[in-house]
Amino acid sequence: MGDAKALGLGFLIVRPPIPERISKMLPGESDFARELETIAGRRGVQVHDFSHRCNDERFFFDTDHLNRNGVLNFYENCLREALSSARAN
Repeated sequence: MGDAKALGLGFLIVRPPIPERISKMLPGESDFARELETIAGRRGVQVHDFSHRCNDERFFFDTDHLNRNGVLNFYENCLREALSSARAN
C-alpha cells in the first residue's frame, strides 16, 4: 500500500448495501465494522459504510447482490458522493 500511495494512488473501503433481514443474521457484524474502521484509520483509509443505506429489498435479486435498479440507485444515492469526495482528497 505504501508504494501505491507513493505513486499518488488513493484508497477507500466501500461496504455495499445488504438487506436488513440478512444483516440481522450476520454474527459479529458490529465487531467487524469497528475493527475495519480501526485498521483503515491506522492506514489513513476512509471507510464508506453503505450496508444500511440503499438497501430496500426491491433492489436485490438475491440475498447479497443488487439488481440493475439497485446498482443504479446505489450509485446515484450513495457511491457517487463517496467517489467524488475521494477524488477531491
